[in-house]
Amino acid sequence: MPTICMWSSSDASERKLHDEELRVEHAEIVAPVHRSGRAAGYLIIWNGTDQSKSLSSIRLPSGNSIALHETVVVGGIARMRPVDFPYTIPPRSELVMRRGSYHMMFPAADVTLVPHEQMKLRLEFSGGQSMEVKAIVRPFGTPVAGDHHGESGS
Repeated sequence: MPTICMWSSSDASERKLHDEELRVEHAEIVAPVHRSGRAAGYLIIWNGTDQSKSLSSIRLPSGNSIALHETVVVGGIARMRPVDFPYTIPPRSELVMRRGSYHMMFPAADVTLVPHEQMKLRLEFSGGQSMEVKAIVRPFGTPVAGDHHGESGS
């Protein structure tokens, strides 16, 4: 399941992804079943520039880091593994975080999640660029935007 998507110029215009910028869309956090559980977060980072961009960290307003994980299937068993920063996004490509692939993991002790409220995240990129993003908190079991991103008819 690819998570870096390359678009031709006609695809980019059709999807309005032709602008030459770094953009974050569909930032969502799914609350855990139990308050003591860890939450997963998803978003899409579009790199519309002509240069690779390297995501160096994701942080909470407290300054605490959020881990980036990838789900891999080994021997028919899905397992999460941490992904080291920086994570490079090629030019005119996007990183799609979704269930069963790349995602953010929020430590239970660091966050209080209230469904339908927003949480601020700071995405830091190599070279000193950073972005503040507001992620909507979804109740457990809610589908997220990245689950069907790039599929026909979505």
